[in-house]
Amino acid sequence: AETFSDIRSGLKFDRPGFLAVLKAVQERRVSRVVIVHEDRLARFGVDLLRRVFAGYGTDLLVLEPKPKDTPETELAQDLIAIITSFSARLYGLRSHKTRTLLSTA
Repeated sequence: AETFSDIRSGLKFDRPGFLAVLKAVQERRVSRVVIVHEDRLARFGVDLLRRVFAGYGTDLLVLEPKPKDTPETELAQDLIAIITSFSARLYGLRSHKTRTLLSTA
């Protein structure tokens, strides 16, 4: 069994662990991808990933599926996830700018 992990946001698809999972699926090295929560794999598009994986003969098993939400609750959660990711990115850019300014001072 292979283990993949990421620290970055599930909103981003350029995460090393995520890309390694995709490569393993495409190379047919794995028959099943097991995750605890689907938002750890991707915040959006898990159903699409499930279909892509199935096309390569790989099952996606979610150990703790999220309960069905009302459309309003799902929309609110999606908006919060997007705002949280955007805020983290802004703070990261600000922190990088501060470090750059301090290193040149």
